[in-house]
Amino acid sequence: MSRNALRALGAAVVIAFAGGLYLLLDGAGEDRRPGSAVEGVPTIVVRDGEPVGGVRELTFYSDEAIRFRVSSDTAQEVHLHGYDVAKEVEPGGSVAFDVPADIAGIFEAELEDSEQQIAGSPCVRNRGQPG
Repeated sequence: MSRNALRALGAAVVIAFAGGLYLLLDGAGEDRRPGSAVEGVPTIVVRDGEPVGGVRELTFYSDEAIRFRVSSDTAQEVHLHGYDVAKEVEPGGSVAFDVPADIAGIFEAELEDSEQQIAGSPCVRNRGQPG
């Protein structure tokens, strides 16, 4: 192989490596649509006081944690009923819920002031419990 061919091959390898590294660090491949899950955590997007795409159905198991995010374009208090956990989200911001799933049952998450339901049934099941 000629010296110029080796240089071209080396340059191609460096460019491919740099491009792959850029895509990896930039988060390429993440689903950035409203309501998509990033890193396995569901995100509920609230726009004009309504959940984009409708009320979400979430299921968790009793040996896990209840994890989800809420982002909103307006200030809201998000309340996870049953667990009685409430968090304030600022306009354009988001809040994360990370609560031990130690109470089995079906609960709802809502925007407290407007009573707008955003998660229809954060359901906590015991492993092996029929769906």
